Amino acid sequence: MEHSSPSGKNTGKRATISRLFAGVAVLVALPTYLALGARWWWGFDLATHFCAFYLLALLPIAVFLSLSKRWLLLALVSVALAINGSRLAPLYFRENATQDAPSLRIASINVLYGNSQYERVLDFIRQESPDLVLLIEVNKRWLPAVATLKSRFPYSLVKIRAGSSGIALFSKSPLEDLEILYLGSAGVPSIRATVRLDGTPVKIIGTHFKSPVSSERTRLRNEQLIATAHELARMSRPCLLVGDLNITPWSPYFRDLLQIGKLRNSQIGFGIQPSWLAAIPIDHLLHSADISILDRRIGPDVGSDHRPLIVDIAVKK
Repeated sequence: MEHSSPSGKNTGKRATISRLFAGVAVLVALPTYLALGARWWWGFDLATHFCAFYLLALLPIAVFLSLSKRWLLLALVSVALAINGSRLAPLYFRENATQDAPSLRIASINVLYGNSQYERVLDFIRQESPDLVLLIEVNKRWLPAVATLKSRFPYSLVKIRAGSSGIALFSKSPLEDLEILYLGSAGVPSIRATVRLDGTPVKIIGTHFKSPVSSERTRLRNEQLIATAHELARMSRPCLLVGDLNITPWSPYFRDLLQIGKLRNSQIGFGIQPSWLAAIPIDHLLHSADISILDRRIGPDVGSDHRPLIVDIAVKK
């Protein structure tokens, strides 16, 4: 009768563990490579949004592979690490901001149309005291809360809609050229306005892009994105775009928005700042080159699936 030796069993066990770990390494690295095909399929575009998570998951795997001298797998994981690191790094290098210039504080809040915690939103606005407030997903249930803002923000435009496409803009200072726009074929309203900052007219578009949870909704979002980018490219400077754009900075379509609209990402220099489910940054303020970002941060939980975005801007002299 033959008997397997303990050393043979241990060798077989180690081989099984090694194969399992190799499979895990490939699976964790795979979304990074799939995200490179974001323009080919909407599902691959979704994979672009989680590069911070990929980086955190790949780091310990790379260390283990290095210690175990699995060079081929280490190369696969290292390239994925480099891709994600290169996407994240620019968010942590900030240019010098304009000093001692008049500033404008802007708050953008996707309140969530089913959210009934109105006072949490109103308390946040009172505490932050922004000059300009954009509210997204406001519906009839939000009308009483919206009405209370008018004492502090006498200039406004409110477009109440059923579901998640309502939008409202409030300002302490006069708003000029107020207009509702429908950009793309999604039928979602945006607001265009002009506010003066130390006498300089600043053009603003407040908007809400479709969530890209299907092929059709991704197409509609991208239509909105391109139409909005062209609208901003035609506008006089300085100008900015603010709202829930349902896209992260790592999607190639986000880069299209910046390039076509001749815009910059206010997130640069302030880190990832996730706004949706405390996971990914999809609420944005994008701006022309003649606007300086003094401060940018994410606010507290106000009962929505989004956290508020607060940005202080100044016009470069």
